[in-house]
Amino acid sequence: MKKPRSDSKLANLPEETQAEIAAWCKEGLEVGRDLLASKRGISISVSALSLWYAWYRRQEQLTSGNARVLQTLEWYRKNQPDAPASEIRNATFLTLSLIHEGDKDFQLQLLKEQGRDLDRTLNARKVAMQEARTKAASAVQEAGKRLEVTPDVLKEILSAVDRKLMGEA
Repeated sequence: MKKPRSDSKLANLPEETQAEIAAWCKEGLEVGRDLLASKRGISISVSALSLWYAWYRRQEQLTSGNARVLQTLEWYRKNQPDAPASEIRNATFLTLSLIHEGDKDFQLQLLKEQGRDLDRTLNARKVAMQEARTKAASAVQEAGKRLEVTPDVLKEILSAVDRKLMGEA
């Protein structure tokens, strides 16, 4: 979405005036153009009005969307203060996704961010799993040395521990 030019006739008007013009545009861009000319003395093309109106509506959506995300976060703070961060992030992603349902660029960006978030979570789990495996292997090797277990038996024990850590056993 292109931002209006810095010298835009409409984008530099007070917010109240812009809201009034946007209400006229809801009735149709030609109606908005005609009312703008007759009531405000501003002459503008329908295409320029269309660009401004699309920008104006986008700004309204962003403001409304930010408020909804803050409401979601506030709800979690009040009702589920111990909720895991991943649950709160997912609720925020869902809220943003619903707000920007028709915006394909925003949806794509949101999906990319969710993917990065998932990657971070998976990487953290992989690191934790590797640390647990290393710790278990060290403990088994120490026990094997004390009990004088053969390397083949030690491999079987390590394999069983690994399966247990992976949830297979």
